[in-house]
This record gives sequence, structure tokens and C-alpha cells, in this order.
Amino acid sequence: VKQAAALLEASIEEFKSVEKALEYSEARYRLLVRHSSDGVFLFSPTTLEIIEANKSFLKMMGYTEKEITGVTLPDIIAMKKKDIVENIRHVLKHTEPVSGLRQYRRKDGSLTDVEITSSLIRYKGEQFIMVNVRDVTERLRAQHERESQAATLREQAEIIDIAEDAIMVRDMKDRIVFWNKGAE
Repeated sequence: VKQAAALLEASIEEFKSVEKALEYSEARYRLLVRHSSDGVFLFSPTTLEIIEANKSFLKMMGYTEKEITGVTLPDIIAMKKKDIVENIRHVLKHTEPVSGLRQYRRKDGSLTDVEITSSLIRYKGEQFIMVNVRDVTERLRAQHERESQAATLREQAEIIDIAEDAIMVRDMKDRIVFWNKGAE
């Protein structure tokens, strides 16, 4: 009996130690998520409701902490609900992170381009999906602007190349950096 009691006591001590380590790990995780510059939120894969979100996500989307709970994915993701559900099934089935570009709808109805990574996690004994969200609206706008400028430059180069007159372009050190067929 004494031996069984000693084993039971050792098991209880080990359980308390594991429980304390788990609490510490969860506290560290919460701290990291809370202070992340990316938006982060958790949602239930069964109800599609957002359970909690960090301050960066709330600011990005224009919600308060109280308002965001109960908001569903179809409320914020500019996709058909069946496509959202299909993506969730993929995360649940493969348990691998899913990444991609999406458009999210802010509280005021405006759309923002985001890059997301969704991962399946266990939290408080249940499965949830954690989503990291980065606003890429400005990055995409700048990329489109560069592509537009490059297309314009290509068109101008084609026009210059068609000209029969000699056209040469010199840099600030008076070096010839471009010439058309008329200059050959």
C-alpha cells in the first residue's frame, strides 16, 4: 500500500509539473500572439466564428475585441462560403498550414488584400484554426504600379526602335546606354 501511495504521489507531482509547464507555454504563446505585428485570430472550424484576435488584427479590420467574437469567416473573407468551407476541410484533413492571398472585408465594408497562413491547433482541449494575416495592399499596389511602368517603358522602347532617325540615350557620365536601329 505504501509503495502504491508513493507511486500515486510521484504521478501527481509529475502531473502538476506538466500542468505548470503547459500553463507557462500557453502564457508565452499568448504574449507572442498579442504583440505580433501581423494580425492573428482563432476560429472554430465547425461554427466558422472567430473566437479571439490580437490587437493587430482588430486594428486592421476595424473591430473592437468585443465585436470580433462571433463574427464569422464569411463576414470577413470575400469568397463564397463553399470555397471557405473547402479550404477549412483541407486544413483539417491534411493538418498542414495553408497559405495564400485573400481579400478580407473590414468592418466598414472596404476590402484589403492580405496574405494568410492557416494552421490547425489544439487549444483548451479543442481543435481550432489559427490564421496569421499580413496586410499586403500596399505591396500589391506598388507591384502593379511597377508592372504598369515596365509595360509603358516597353511600349516606348518599341516606338523608339521603329523610328528611322538616330536616337541615342546617354547617362550622367556621358556614356551611351541605349540606341535605336536608326543609330546603327
